[in-house]
Amino acid sequence: MNEKQKDEYIKAIDARIKELNAELDRLEARANRLKAESKIEMMNKIKQMKEQKKRISSRLIQIKEKGEEAWEDLKKGLSDSVDELSSALKSAASRFKK
Repeated sequence: MNEKQKDEYIKAIDARIKELNAELDRLEARANRLKAESKIEMMNKIKQMKEQKKRISSRLIQIKEKGEEAWEDLKKGLSDSVDELSSALKSAASRFKK
């Protein structure tokens, strides 16, 4: 993969991380309105998702710094992590719709 493709990928992941941040913020605001037990459970899930997002951000930094051959390996793991966080957010958000 060439440098241009790498830059495009990084921009796409950066944009996705910003979207996930916004979703986490909305979810946290909704969780704050829950009753005590439900709120604690949801806030624990949100905390886990925020930690996962931090790991994703760290991996993105690694990708930015690595050479072309190393970044291909990191890219797959990063994409999977972003997908997992997105799924976790959707699952948590769906609990509000019940």
